[in-house]
Amino acid sequence: ARLAVVQRASDDPEVREAASLKLEEIKAVKAEADEKTEAAKALEVRLNEELAEAEARAQADGAARKAKELTAAKKVADLQTATKASAGVAQTLVVERAEAQRLLSEGQEAERALQEAAAAEKLTSDAC
Repeated sequence: ARLAVVQRASDDPEVREAASLKLEEIKAVKAEADEKTEAAKALEVRLNEELAEAEARAQADGAARKAKELTAAKKVADLQTATKASAGVAQTLVVERAEAQRLLSEGQEAERALQEAAAAEKLTSDAC
């Protein structure tokens, strides 16, 4: 019975026209949906490319930052080494200066002793 109703409806020009219009409407909606799907796919591709570029930039920035950190650490280590070397040189100079002062004092004492001996010799020779 339903089949008969459907067959009679398909024979009716108004029903055919309405069905044809509905089919065109469905095709238009499908075409619009297909366009939106393609646009969404294109947007997804573009966003993935931008994400990849952003990740690459972040990695490059991270590598540059790490290089700067390593350079700064090397400079600090070099400065510490130079400071230690300078401290060692300064300590050596302090020791050498103390030794020079000791030798100078000994020389001055020896000179005084010679002067005293010369004075004593002169007194002895004058007394004779």
